[in-house]
Amino acid sequence: MKKRRNGQSSFLRVFYYSHPYLVIFTALIIYNLVLIALAAWLMTYLMKDIEDANGGVLGYSINAYLKNLEYCTVFTMNTGGIYDNAPNSVVILKIILSVVQMITFTGSLVGLATSMLQGVFDRRAHNVGKLKLKNHYVILNWSPAAANLIRELSFLPGRKTVVVLSSESRDEINEQVDNIFLETGTERKNITVFVKQGKPGSRKALKEISIDKAKSIALLVPSDSLGHTTATDVDTFKLLMGIIGITKEASIAIEANDEEKVKAMEDLIKASPDLSDLELTIFSKGSVVGHVLARSAINSSFADLYYSMLTYKNGSFYEIPTKNTVEESMKYYNDCIPVSRYGDGDSSMIYALASSQTKTFKRLVPKEYDRTIPYRKKLFFNSFVLYVIGQNNRSESIVEEAKAYTESKLGKIDCRVYPFDLDINELLQDINTTKRRKKILILSNENVDSDNADVNVFMTLLNLKASHKLPDDVEISAELLDQSNRSSLASLNVTNVIISNQMVALYLVQLMTHPKNTSFYEGLLSSKTDYKSEELDIDVRYAEEILDLKEPLEFNSRGEFISALYKSSNHEYLPIGFVGDKMKKGMGIAETLTNVVGKTIGSAFDIAKKTIGTITDMGAALNMDEIGEVEAQIDINSRIQILSDHLSKKEKIVINKGMIIVLIHYPKN
Repeated sequence: MKKRRNGQSSFLRVFYYSHPYLVIFTALIIYNLVLIALAAWLMTYLMKDIEDANGGVLGYSINAYLKNLEYCTVFTMNTGGIYDNAPNSVVILKIILSVVQMITFTGSLVGLATSMLQGVFDRRAHNVGKLKLKNHYVILNWSPAAANLIRELSFLPGRKTVVVLSSESRDEINEQVDNIFLETGTERKNITVFVKQGKPGSRKALKEISIDKAKSIALLVPSDSLGHTTATDVDTFKLLMGIIGITKEASIAIEANDEEKVKAMEDLIKASPDLSDLELTIFSKGSVVGHVLARSAINSSFADLYYSMLTYKNGSFYEIPTKNTVEESMKYYNDCIPVSRYGDGDSSMIYALASSQTKTFKRLVPKEYDRTIPYRKKLFFNSFVLYVIGQNNRSESIVEEAKAYTESKLGKIDCRVYPFDLDINELLQDINTTKRRKKILILSNENVDSDNADVNVFMTLLNLKASHKLPDDVEISAELLDQSNRSSLASLNVTNVIISNQMVALYLVQLMTHPKNTSFYEGLLSSKTDYKSEELDIDVRYAEEILDLKEPLEFNSRGEFISALYKSSNHEYLPIGFVGDKMKKGMGIAETLTNVVGKTIGSAFDIAKKTIGTITDMGAALNMDEIGEVEAQIDINSRIQILSDHLSKKEKIVINKGMIIVLIHYPKN
């Protein structure tokens, strides 16, 4: 019997925990029914000697009790008109019953309803419970790049919904998201963000964010405000395996720390039948940032070029289903530039550069240009010493990029890496004894607390300036972790500033929206040419490096210029835009970029640099040690302009010496 009572008590406790409002409401009903029954008994006792309407005595009977029970029940809803000729004792009972009913029943019900509504509002505010969503973007774990990722997703066309599932504080995440929009001056529109605090590895939490109906998933390495990782790549892979059984349709972009772990995970995915058919993309954030830093140091225009080409804010790359080649596709589009083809059969696509998705519609009548122009390849040889301050996973990719650039025979880069705790005098001595052109790239130290974000960058710059031993012609680039520190570098004459978390976000948003084109974006970021699919690269060249400009070339439209250079270079170079709208005196010539009205997709930036090199035939064998150095000065304050809009519109385009052209480069050709 005792065990039975204990079992019943345990059941009641569990039921109360699971359904607290139902238990409380039921208890209130039972309590008030007991109160009414007791009041009816007292009323029957007090009114047993009162005459009824027929002149008889009510008496103390079951019929009298049932009649009073009815009156008491009605009285709870209407306090007037019951026994108006009743004795004072009954009137007092009515008052007591009215007060008790008001407090215990009406008041309790109002309080219960208020509590239930407050619970609904609290759950809504804190995203407690299941979010019934579909075609939404999911971010698992939180890192400094996540806020930038949400900002970049806001630029996608249409209304977007983003769900963040992280063990980090919901209020802190919301604050970071709000700050990124404020700091960048971006209007927050057409995007709804839900932040759910919980463990990303919990199947219950994953189902509550409707991950099975998500459009795309970003699986980030959890880290603090500076990017200090709080989990390993093995933990990331475990989380991936946990979500595979729930979602089969969404594309998944996976961030990792270690490049070697990336290759190991890719091998595991290929070997697993459950994973090989999914749209999974894994990348090392150190590798991505490292390649961008290196290319921006090699050519200072690349920093803003990457920001412009990878964001959806003013234009990007879009997929167009077609079986045509790049050259054939050019005939059918007036407001976008086809740049790459991938896939086979019915799944084949063309990747096109356009200012928006709406600009990728085919023209009704195909248009073809037959013109060719005098093409030659006389690339300027770029030779300098790159001093990298800071040793981490990004410095490894920088050295790799410098090596690939040298092996491509585009130039010769001597990359020298110094630790974060370097002796500044030793660095300055090395710089001042080196006769070749010099550049400095300062990396930000991640292994510090949040109060010292980017402090090493500022201290290194101040020490270099304070020494008065740094030559004026040394170009300086810097990496920052905290975007709010960017404006502070304006007075320190830094040529390039790369926000590493922002670059990771730009790369992530492209992988989330174009999961089948990893090699395309690898080609854009790196000088390496050993990628598996169609090889391509992005490049910036003077017009005279790829054209035999004995005199200016004139074109009647943008489409004619693009087609002519693509055909004449035997499909090696595809022009997509220009850098700058005005050339100052440089390389012994003064030229003006005229009649170029492209859509601006990048912010103004300074490409002031000193280029040392020789013009050499890249088809010939090079002996770099015997190549002399010729100085050339370029000073441009300009913007990046793409030519994707109105390709067939009649418009005079003049190509002169000194103009800088943004190109898609196909090394295989």
